Amino acid sequence: MSRLVRRLKMAACRLIWIAMTLAGYLLAVSAGFVVALQCLMWLRDGEWPEAQVRLAWHALDLPMDPLPWLGVEKIRAWVLDLPLVGGLLPLGGLAFVVGTLFMVHAETYERDKRLPSKPDKEPAEADFGLREKLAEDQRPVEESPNDWLRHHGRLYPRPRGAPTSPPGAAR
Repeated sequence: MSRLVRRLKMAACRLIWIAMTLAGYLLAVSAGFVVALQCLMWLRDGEWPEAQVRLAWHALDLPMDPLPWLGVEKIRAWVLDLPLVGGLLPLGGLAFVVGTLFMVHAETYERDKRLPSKPDKEPAEADFGLREKLAEDQRPVEESPNDWLRHHGRLYPRPRGAPTSPPGAAR
C-alpha cells in the first residue's frame, strides 16, 4: 500500500508542477501580449493606454468589498493601481517558483525513499565493497622522477641537468 501512496504522491506533485509551471509561463506570455497590445494602441491613437491590475480584477469579476483595516485597503488600492504587466510578471514568476518547489519536493521524496533505511547485513558486511576499493587506493604508487615537477605546475618533462628531487631533499 505504501508503494501506491508514494506513486500517487509523486504523480500529484508532478501534476502540480506541470500546472503551476504552465500557469507561470502563460502569465508571463500574457504580460508580453499586454505590452504588445499597448504598443499597437499607442501607434494607432498616439497616446499610451493605461492598463492597470484593476482592469483585470474587474474583468474577472472579483469582489471589491471594503476591507475593515484601512492600511490593508491602501495596500490593495496600491496593488490594483499598478500597471497590468507589473502584476502579471511577478504572479507568473511566483507560480513558476511554487511549481518548481513542488517538483524539488517530489524528487527529494523519491530519492529519500530509494535510500535504505537500515542495512540488511551486519555493518562489517554492508560496506558494499568499499574496503577492497580503499585497499586498492592505499597501495604504494611508484613515482617517476618528473612527478614533483608536475605537482609544482610544470607539465613538461624535466629539463636536462635539473635535479630529480625537490630542492632540499636528500640525494
